[in-house]
Amino acid sequence: MRLLLAVGLMTTLVCVGRAHGGETKAPGCDAMVGVWQYVEPSAPGHAIIAKQGTKYLGIFVNTLPEPYTAQTTTRTSSQKAQADSYAVAGAWEYTCEVASDKLRLTLRWLYSSYQPQDVGSEAVLEVELTGNQAKWWFIGADGKRGTMGAGRLLR
Repeated sequence: MRLLLAVGLMTTLVCVGRAHGGETKAPGCDAMVGVWQYVEPSAPGHAIIAKQGTKYLGIFVNTLPEPYTAQTTTRTSSQKAQADSYAVAGAWEYTCEVASDKLRLTLRWLYSSYQPQDVGSEAVLEVELTGNQAKWWFIGADGKRGTMGAGRLLR
C-alpha cells in the first residue's frame, strides 16, 4: 500500500515535470527540478523533483540488493532471491540555498519506507551540479560529508 501511494505521487510529479519540460533550467536551485536517474555509487532508482511556491517536493524509488535493516542478519537462499527485487520509496520537501559552487538543501522527510523513523525529521544535503549530472552528500551534525550519491537529469 505504501509503495502504491509513492508510485501514485511519483506519477503526479512526472506530469508536473513534463509540464515544465520545455522550459529552460535556471541556474541554481531550479536546476534540480525534473526526473533523475540514480547512477553509481547510488542504488538503482529514480527521483522526481518539482517546485511548489518557494519549496521543492521530491520522491524517490530505489532498488536495494537486500531489505534495508539496521542490523545485519543471516538470510536463507530463498530469502536472498526474494530480496533481489526489494524496493524502497520516500518523499520529502526541501528548501534550497545557493552556496558558492554548490547547493545546500534542508530536507524534511514526509514519507520513507526505507527508514520510517525519519518521517518528520530534517536533514541537510550538499549538492554539486555539473550540467545534467549531480553528486550529493548528507551533511552530518559535525558538518562533515557522508557517503556520496549521484544521479543524472533525464528531463
